[in-house]
Amino acid sequence: MFKEYFQYKGINFPHFIYSEQVLQMVENTFQVRDDDVFNVTYQKSGTVWMLEILSLILSNGDPTWCRTVPNWDRAPWYETVMGYRVALTNKSPRLICSHLPVQLFAKSFFKSKAKIIYTVRNPKDVLVSLYHFASMFRPYKDPGTLNRFLEEFLKGDVPFGSWFDHVKGWMNLKDEENFFFITYEELQEDLRGSIIRISQFLGKDLDDAAIDAVVANASFEAMKSNKMSNFSRAPRFLMDHKKSAFLRKGISGDWKNHLTAEQSEHFDQIYRERVQDLDITFPWDRKCNRLSPGSSPSGRESGGREGGDLDFATPAPFPQPQKQHLLLYFPAARSPDSLPRQPAAKSQDSSPGRGGCRGLRSSAGNPTLGEERPMAGQAKKAIEYGGITLPALVHTEASVRYAHQRFQVRDSDVFNLTYPKSGTTWMQEILSLIYSDGNPTQRWIPSRTAPSWERVPWIEQKTAAGYLENRPSPRLISSHLPPALFPESFFASQAKAIYTVRDPRDVCVSLYYYAKMSSFLEYKEDFGEFIDMFTAGKVLFGSWFDHVRGWLTYRNRANFLLLTYDDLLQNLRGTVFRICHFLGKDLDVPAVDSVVVNASFEAMKDNKMVNYSLIPETVMNQKISPFLRKGISGDWKNHFTPEQSAAFQRLYQQKMKEVNIRFPWDVL
Repeated sequence: MFKEYFQYKGINFPHFIYSEQVLQMVENTFQVRDDDVFNVTYQKSGTVWMLEILSLILSNGDPTWCRTVPNWDRAPWYETVMGYRVALTNKSPRLICSHLPVQLFAKSFFKSKAKIIYTVRNPKDVLVSLYHFASMFRPYKDPGTLNRFLEEFLKGDVPFGSWFDHVKGWMNLKDEENFFFITYEELQEDLRGSIIRISQFLGKDLDDAAIDAVVANASFEAMKSNKMSNFSRAPRFLMDHKKSAFLRKGISGDWKNHLTAEQSEHFDQIYRERVQDLDITFPWDRKCNRLSPGSSPSGRESGGREGGDLDFATPAPFPQPQKQHLLLYFPAARSPDSLPRQPAAKSQDSSPGRGGCRGLRSSAGNPTLGEERPMAGQAKKAIEYGGITLPALVHTEASVRYAHQRFQVRDSDVFNLTYPKSGTTWMQEILSLIYSDGNPTQRWIPSRTAPSWERVPWIEQKTAAGYLENRPSPRLISSHLPPALFPESFFASQAKAIYTVRDPRDVCVSLYYYAKMSSFLEYKEDFGEFIDMFTAGKVLFGSWFDHVRGWLTYRNRANFLLLTYDDLLQNLRGTVFRICHFLGKDLDVPAVDSVVVNASFEAMKDNKMVNYSLIPETVMNQKISPFLRKGISGDWKNHFTPEQSAAFQRLYQQKMKEVNIRFPWDVL
C-alpha cells in the first residue's frame, strides 16, 4: 500500500499508475475524435459493467472481442500512464474509460461530436464498494475502519475527489445531445431495455438476437467468469484478490449490510445538503421528489440554451371551448340533467377515511362484477367485458368488442397504454407535442386547440373506433385495456406501444379522488374500503397487478417501450428523447425544449384542452377534486396508515414475485 496520494488541481490521485504529466496532457493536448465513445463514471459505479456493454454493442453482440482482449485494452482509462498510450494508438471508433471530474476532462471533447455515457450509482453502495476495493488495490491507501473511510469519502478525501462534486459537475451536461445519463440501478432493473436505449444513443441498430447476446454476455455471472473482464490477469503487485474480489457482488443495497443506522443517517444529512440544488431525483432518493412534472429538468421554464427560446415555449391564450369536443366522447353532455349528481363530499380538501384496509380484506358485500350496479351511489349502469368492468357512460360491450376483435391496427399506429391514473394524460400531451415537432398551436394534433381525448382517443370508447377509422396516419391512440382484450391485429403488426407504469399505491390514491369527483364511478368514502376494492380488482379496468403483469410479457419486443411515471418525473427531457428515439422522431433541441415546457404539470393544468374543465360538473365535479391533482410520486404516504402500507406491501410482493424487473418504488 502507498501512504500518500498526490494532488492535481485539488483532486487526489494514487502514485505509480497516474502522473501529473499525463493528467496535464489528457486535459490540454489529447485530441478527441468525433467518433470516440467515452464511458465516464465516478469510481465503483458500474464502469466495468458499462465497458462490457459498450464492447458488446460495438461488436454487434459478438463476444469474441470481450473474450480475447483485456478490457483495459479495449477501453483504456486514458488518464492512467499506460491507458493514455493505448488510447493514442487505438483505431476508431475508440472506446475510452475515465473517472475524471468534468473540469479535468480533455478540453478537446467540448468542441467535438464524441459521445459520453455517464453512469451514476447510489453513493452509499459506491462507498462500500470503494472500501473493499481500497483494501485490495495496492496503489490506494489502507482504508482503515469503515467509519474513518466514511468521513474521508464524504469530504472527498479519496482518489478522484468528491462523489458529490463529480456527479454535479457532469450532470451540468445532461441536456447535451452527446451526453447520455443512466444509473447503475436502471441497468439492474431493466438491462435489456437499457441496452436498447444505449444502442439508440450510439446509432447502433442491433436486432433482437444481437441484443440478447449483449444481455447474456454482460451479465454479472458472465463477466465474473471472463478472465478478460474480471481483472484476474492484473499483476499481483496491483491487486490482491485474496482480500477482495474485483467483481464482488454486483448488487444494489449492499450498504445496508455495512452501515449502522447512525452512519446511514449521517450520510443522508450530508447527502441532502450537497445535492439540494441538483434538479433530478435518483432511484435511491426516497424523499419527496425535487423535480416535479412542472419543473424543467434543466431548471428552466423556456429554453435557455441558444436557439431554445421559441415563441410557442411560452403558454399562449387558449381558444374558447368547442361544444363538439364534449359531444364526441362525453355524450352525456348533451343533456347534463340526465346524470345524477354525486353526493356532496364533506369538503374539497378533506382527507379520506383512514380506518379501513384491515388486512386488505375482501369486500364480500360489493356487487358482483358484470351486474348492473350503482355508480357513485346512483342507479347508473356499468358494463362488463372479458372479466373487467367499465363505466357505461363512455363504453358499451359492442364498442369494446369492436376494439378487441375487429379494429384494424396500422403499422404506423402509436399506442399510449396505461392502467388508469398512471400518467395517461401526461403521455397524451407528450405524444401530441412530439408529433407536432414541439409546436402546441400548429399541425393536425394541436395541443391547445383540440382536447386531449380527441387528439389521442381511447380505442375502447363508444365513438372512438369510428372516429379513428377516418384519422390519417400516424394515429395516436390511448387504451387502458389489458393485453388479453387489446386489438388482436396489433400483435401481428409493427405498430408501436408505449406502456407507462406507476407505483400502485399512488394509482390507488389517485383513482380514489378520481372516483370521488366522477359521477360514473363507484366511490367509497372510507379509504380503507377503497383500498380493498382496488386490491381485489373491483375498480375501473380490473386488477392493477394483472394489467401490469400482462403487458410486461411484451417488454422485450422491439415495438414496445416500457416507462415509469418516475422516469417522467425524474428526467422528463431525457425521457422525451427516449420516446423520440423509439418513435424515430428526430426533434432538434428547441423542439424538445418546447415539448418539456408544454408538457409540464403547470402548463397542462392551465390548458383547458387537457385539464378536463370542458367536461360538465355533472360528469366530473372538479370542485370536489381537480382532474389534474398533484402530479407527484409518493403521495400515498399521506393517505395509507402504516398497517395499510404493510398489508399492501405483502400483497404486492406476493403478486409480483414472478416479475423479473425492479421498479423505482420497489424497496430492497
